[in-house]
Amino acid sequence: TFPIIDELCAVPDGFIPTSTDGVSRIQGVWTMANSDVFQHIHAREYLYAMENRMGALAAEAGLPLQNMSALSSRVIYRRPSLVGEYFELRCQLFRRKHELLALGSFHSVVEGVADERPSSYLSFSAFIDK
Repeated sequence: TFPIIDELCAVPDGFIPTSTDGVSRIQGVWTMANSDVFQHIHAREYLYAMENRMGALAAEAGLPLQNMSALSSRVIYRRPSLVGEYFELRCQLFRRKHELLALGSFHSVVEGVADERPSSYLSFSAFIDK
């Protein structure tokens, strides 16, 4: 079956957030460095941004990044982004023993307000040997 956001955002039993601060939110803007010749943002850019955010959240949780190994990623692209568009990446990191789960979503930002409906949704899992 094809993934749907409701399935991807479900946190399996036993996973707990690594931070009590809730969902981490960072904002940015897509540039030419992120795009193809038609100024569409490359799919890989969402993955890079999510991986970097997952790593930052793991570091903030005191986890050794050098002991982290990626296991899988699932992505739903709902709408492409374009050069010059502002975005908000919302992410939360969960842990169950040696397993990590990061759930993230990209939201378009217009005039400083983030759209509540995500343009892309991502689920990353990793193993950490600590």
